[in-house]
Amino acid sequence: MLHLTGKKFLAGLLAFLMLFTVAAGSTGYAAGYRTMSADGIALIVKLEGFYPTAQKAISTERYLTIGYGHYGKDVKPGMTITRKEAEQLLRKDIAGSERSMNQFVTKNGIRINQYQFDALVSFTYNLGNYVWTVTKDFTLRDMLLKGINRYSDAEIRRAFTMWNKSGGRTVSGLTSRRNMEATLFLKGRVSSSPTPRLTPDP
Repeated sequence: MLHLTGKKFLAGLLAFLMLFTVAAGSTGYAAGYRTMSADGIALIVKLEGFYPTAQKAISTERYLTIGYGHYGKDVKPGMTITRKEAEQLLRKDIAGSERSMNQFVTKNGIRINQYQFDALVSFTYNLGNYVWTVTKDFTLRDMLLKGINRYSDAEIRRAFTMWNKSGGRTVSGLTSRRNMEATLFLKGRVSSSPTPRLTPDP
């Protein structure tokens, strides 16, 4: 996890987030296309941490990770990266996760707020853009499709924290991440209880 220390680094991070969100708002996306907020981006930066050298964040992973969670076969052993290069990769990778989420919610007529979008993009960034289309037995996706307000906060949190394993083993860092994403998703929610089902009087 990233330890945010030093005024110089904090100032640089703030400037990066401002530039990132300004750029996202000027890309010519269609009306209704949602992008991650500065707070959402800061969450990913915090959760991923900065890796200047390629490594396996979790030993069971197939590929190496570098920068702010950039993962894939393009990351080679011994590869190194600067913060500026990592920020460029972060922009590209977040854009892909935003696109995946926008496609999923638009196609299925799902309405979510900015907190929920940010949490789901972080979730997607970590698990892969394919997660919404090819994964089977996906409780969180089913909840979104059926209407998230039908479910309690506890049910939604469980749907997030199910995704806390790598190689079949529970990873405490993933459990923490899923809980942080669930907390963000639930922020600003109108009600913490499912909508009651009304029954007519006899």
